[in-house]
Amino acid sequence: MSPEHGQRSALGPLPTRGRWVVGGTMASLVLVMLGFSSGTVAAAGPQYAATAGVGQADPHPDKCRKPNKGGHGPEVMGSEHETADRCKDGKGVVGPQGPTGPPGPQGATGATGAPGADGAPGATGATGTPGVDGAPGGTGATGATGAPGVSGREVVTASETGTPGQFVDITVACPTGKTVLGGGFNAPAANARVLASRPDGAGWTGLFFVDPGGGIEFTVYAVCANVTP
Repeated sequence: MSPEHGQRSALGPLPTRGRWVVGGTMASLVLVMLGFSSGTVAAAGPQYAATAGVGQADPHPDKCRKPNKGGHGPEVMGSEHETADRCKDGKGVVGPQGPTGPPGPQGATGATGAPGADGAPGATGATGTPGVDGAPGGTGATGATGAPGVSGREVVTASETGTPGQFVDITVACPTGKTVLGGGFNAPAANARVLASRPDGAGWTGLFFVDPGGGIEFTVYAVCANVTP
């Protein structure tokens, strides 16, 4: 029989695969016996601490642990990105909060904002109380001399009748000592033409012409008075 099919033994021919199984089983029994006799169980890998005796330090002291079902040390609960609040059995330890960092530098001053819109006009205020009377002013300077005074005012008249095609010249004089202040005339007909009405020395003169249509009576007035310088 070829070696790849098996070999003889006290129990008869054993297949090659059976030889490796028997060898593996014997090696496991030897490791278990050595472990019980020395009181030490090795960790399953370098990332776990030994459960007894001298072993490696726990590389994950801040993670929650539970006993490894294989007896080779505790298993890590959660990955390095998971926080301790997932530990429901109270075995995890939350470290203290770090101190507050110093305040950052002050930022640059922002740009000036646009002017706001004009506000609505305010309401009209109440009327204030009247102020107190001021003190009397001082006596003013003497004014300039006024115009001459007038006294003894009177109106003097003179009348004359004109016929068509005739010039009528009437002058009325003020009494002696009086000055003419003004004058006028009365020409009631439509065919009367007024050529002049003016002061004349101490009286008033009116000049007229009578157009065709009938005779007209003209009257001239002079306003006279005493004038005091």
